[in-house]
Amino acid sequence: MGETRNRNSVRVNAKGKEKLQEAKATKRNYDGKRFTYLDIATEANVGEKTVKRFFSGKEYVDWESASAIAKALDLELTDLIDETYIIRYYQVQPKKVMSISISPTEPIEVFFSYAHEDEKLKNELVKHLSILKRQGVITAWHDRKITAGTEWAGEIDTHLNAASVILLLISSDFLASDYCYDIELVRAMKRHATGEACVIPVILREVDWKGAVFGKLQALPKNADPVANWGNQDQAFADVARGIREAVEKLKQKPAPEAISPLSFSSIEIEQELNNSDRDVLTDLLIRSGRAEYSARKALCIKIGIEPNQLRFLTQPTDTDFALELISYLHSIDNKPALCKICSELEVVFKEGKYSVALKNIKSKINYNN
Repeated sequence: MGETRNRNSVRVNAKGKEKLQEAKATKRNYDGKRFTYLDIATEANVGEKTVKRFFSGKEYVDWESASAIAKALDLELTDLIDETYIIRYYQVQPKKVMSISISPTEPIEVFFSYAHEDEKLKNELVKHLSILKRQGVITAWHDRKITAGTEWAGEIDTHLNAASVILLLISSDFLASDYCYDIELVRAMKRHATGEACVIPVILREVDWKGAVFGKLQALPKNADPVANWGNQDQAFADVARGIREAVEKLKQKPAPEAISPLSFSSIEIEQELNNSDRDVLTDLLIRSGRAEYSARKALCIKIGIEPNQLRFLTQPTDTDFALELISYLHSIDNKPALCKICSELEVVFKEGKYSVALKNIKSKINYNN
């Protein structure tokens, strides 16, 4: 029976597992000693068990915790996991408005991500964007602007991280390029998901790109009809240019985020959210209490107000898998009543001591009175 996972859960692959072990072996703590799992957990603000699960390569960890663990070891999560997890993660991310402030008078930087086999088509697009550059609407950047003696990867990263609009020039060569797809595209989609940039796929040549990480974005030209398929390519590029102009104008129309005065917080109720450590505690105590055992799962679900037969992970083979999935699921759908009822169930077992205190703290964060 195949495993059913929360769409934001990831598992490290074989190469990633090796990278984790290498990074752990070389990293040193403040005492000059080799990093332990506890050191990593402290640095990443997650539970030690979560770190061990991730390192094992056999168990799933939520994206945020996995990313924090990787960062604690100076690694990138996307270098440790399979592409399918990256695609799955970004496909379920809610669309966010641009979170950066863009001046209506300053030009917006546009970054071109493309395969060098498509350089001629890229150059044609650059020409069609000339009027936007002359009008001071945009500045265009691509890797041919790297000057001699410049470290090319660093220069590309600088502009990829600064651009407000990122154009993905899609073709079979783009999808086949490890650098375009695994590095530039992943970074672009991260910035798009966090509202730091607007990513626009431009379909240059016919290729099956459905299901790609950018598959749900609005592509150009019109109807995502590849440029190479147009009888008149000038018409295709003109359509792309109009689409880019429209996107840029929308970005410039967005109001800058309002600054909040520190004094205004006195009249604002700030609700605390459960962090990774809180979710680890709930998962751990569910396992310790026996509530995650196969024979007890349906009864637990009924007590917390969840229809057990609707949970695809109800029959997970291990208590750890079920507990992890249940807490992640309830947190992802913001079901505070159910989470609070779980705390109440656990308080029956853990009536005093550090676990009792932890459960009370978690219930106060949930901010729900049952």
